[in-house]
This record gives sequence, structure tokens and C-alpha cells, in this order.
Amino acid sequence: MKDRIKAAVAQVSPVFMDKEATIDKTCRAMEEAGRNGAQLIVFSETHIPGYPYWRGANPISRWSQN
Repeated sequence: MKDRIKAAVAQVSPVFMDKEATIDKTCRAMEEAGRNGAQLIVFSETHIPGYPYWRGANPISRWSQN
């Protein structure tokens, strides 16, 4: 017999330019998933961003080329 777990995939957008609010929103999503029986909750790789997503629009290699 295989053990089974209930998994949830959270498709939650971060709060624009506010890491702490994003973490709070993430915790609320986790609590909701847990109340619905989820034992594993998966968020996107960059759900809590360390830098603005548009940073790559102007690569660092071009910063010194004025």
C-alpha cells in the first residue's frame, strides 16, 4: 500500500514591492490550504522576490556602457 499526501499548488501573486506583505499573504494561503487538508504546498520559484522582476530588462553588463 502506498502512502498518499494531499498537495496544493498555490498560484498567488506577490504584493508589489512589499516583501513583508507578501510573506503575510503567503502565510494566509498556507493556512487556508492546511485547513483544506493540504500536507504539501508548492509556490512558484520566485514567489517572494529578492529583487524587482524587471531588473533583467537592462542587464548589468550594459550599466557601464554610457
